[in-house]
Amino acid sequence: MEIPNISLNSILDMLRVLDSDNKQWLADHLYDDIRAEKRGSLVYPVIPKNRKPSRKVLENVAGSLPEGFDIDKETDQMWEEMAK
Repeated sequence: MEIPNISLNSILDMLRVLDSDNKQWLADHLYDDIRAEKRGSLVYPVIPKNRKPSRKVLENVAGSLPEGFDIDKETDQMWEEMAK
């Protein structure tokens, strides 16, 4: 595929007219592409934030979680660390 000779500044100027939702969509996809390139061929599944732990996982937990424990935050952090 031949890429036209357009400066990055020209591309940025064209993109500035997009509404914030489209800019966010583009940013998300560009960031995903960059992460995939840095990571190589490893692809981690996307797990919905509202997904509850399975019974099997809960059975492996010794006792109840501490008060104020944010499972979503800890899960997000775990996936971020695994993706590095």
